[in-house]
Amino acid sequence: MGRARADPSLHRLRAYRNTRLKQDTKQAPNPSRPLFNLDDETFFESDQEGPESAENNEERPLFYWEEESTLFSDLLDSPCVFFSQIARLSDRAYRDKEPKQHELNALVNSLQPSFDRRGRELKKEIAETLVPTVNRVKGLYRKIDTDVDRGIGKGIIFFNDACKELEALAIRDHDELKELRKIAQCNIEILFGQLAEAYKTREHLWIEFEKAMEAIVNPTIERLKALPSNIEHLITGLEKQARNLEKDDTNAAEKKIKGLLGKA
Repeated sequence: MGRARADPSLHRLRAYRNTRLKQDTKQAPNPSRPLFNLDDETFFESDQEGPESAENNEERPLFYWEEESTLFSDLLDSPCVFFSQIARLSDRAYRDKEPKQHELNALVNSLQPSFDRRGRELKKEIAETLVPTVNRVKGLYRKIDTDVDRGIGKGIIFFNDACKELEALAIRDHDELKELRKIAQCNIEILFGQLAEAYKTREHLWIEFEKAMEAIVNPTIERLKALPSNIEHLITGLEKQARNLEKDDTNAAEKKIKGLLGKA
């Protein structure tokens, strides 16, 4: 399966990395120069380097050790900057200070074996940690350059496209929700206005209802209040009529009896 055309920037990046990872078997570390010095440019490069130094850095790999033992040996062969500075300070103090400074110088010199032993342990630990890590990274870079998993690449591209589609969908839904929210707010304001008008209409109807009820109920109440006296007057009149009827009936009966007796 043919390889796809790479992006020019990616091609330049790979070329730069391959140049960095190129190993120069002919070049060996200089034992006369300290491996880790304060102004060492093996691991730290200056941004103000000229074109000649840039070409030298491209030709010389930054990390050319393949085995822990080689790096450990170079670390052991490199002079210790710390103790060289202490020695210079001790010599200067020895020349300038009083004789009692001899004791302090002897005390400092007595610490050197412990520092040497600890430095040897740290150098070995650095070599055992740094070399496998760098070799692993180099191997991974070579594997990436030579064995590209196109399935994973297509999957990443598909995942990226899906994420973009989901993001666009979420943005569109968000915009739609914002529009719906504005419409709902307008509708709610209209409904609140209609509700206020309905409250006003209800209050007006209630007032009219109270007036109509008062117009009907008040006369009825007055009539009910006057009903007992009216009933009493009615009863009195009925009693009078009953007495009159009784008198009339008695007189009529007497007249009728007298008439019958007269005929006999």
